[in-house]
Amino acid sequence: MAAEQPIIVPDPVLGGVLAHHPSDRLKPLLTAAAVGAPIAVVLMLTSAQTDAWWGMPVTVGGVALVGLVLGWYVLHWWNREVILYQHGFSFREGSRVVYFAYHEVKWIGLQAQRLVYFGGLLRRDVYRVEVVTYAGDRVVLTNLYRRISDLAARLTEQVEQRLRPEIERRLAAGERITFTDDLSLSREEIVFQEERLPWTAFGGYRIGSGNMTLLKRDGTVFQEVPLALLYNVTILIELMRRYRPEREAHE
Repeated sequence: MAAEQPIIVPDPVLGGVLAHHPSDRLKPLLTAAAVGAPIAVVLMLTSAQTDAWWGMPVTVGGVALVGLVLGWYVLHWWNREVILYQHGFSFREGSRVVYFAYHEVKWIGLQAQRLVYFGGLLRRDVYRVEVVTYAGDRVVLTNLYRRISDLAARLTEQVEQRLRPEIERRLAAGERITFTDDLSLSREEIVFQEERLPWTAFGGYRIGSGNMTLLKRDGTVFQEVPLALLYNVTILIELMRRYRPEREAHE
């Protein structure tokens, strides 16, 4: 029989529940076991075997200390969860629960990487989602959470759905929109640090090797920006596709 899903009532402010992503508790348990077991074996084969008076206190004290440290580590990651609601999300760390409305989020950054082990026999997708609010709060979500790929996709979708109208308003008012500390754009141009590239000279973009490469109209490189430093990437790509000269675009 499948495990019963927890019943989560709608939030009076954030609305109905869209998804529940608790921490994967098996991971910290396995890590604790992988670290604790070898240390316990070493103590049993060394200090526990000696006839000296300090043998048993060192063994018992060492096992207790390791158990205390590893127990703290497991509990530190145990009660963590993210709940997505219709109008916001909650972030729980232990007994502390913080609620955020989607419209409070200033930007969201997503890093996804596929790691390959043993010549391709084992593959693992690693995610890191960083959420920053206008108030300066920062939330980081990793593979610690179950179904992290779904969490990243749905959270990004909900946040950017609220960001788009604000970005359109700011663009219409002549403002520049930042997508990293060095990269921003307006209705007239792309700006990287102090270098400017008018949309009429923009030749598109390509993504590869962990970078987004911005091209000039003649096909030469304007700038390369690490994807890990970019935020609100989906909106950035939408705007570049909108403003680029169609005939000269390269991807």
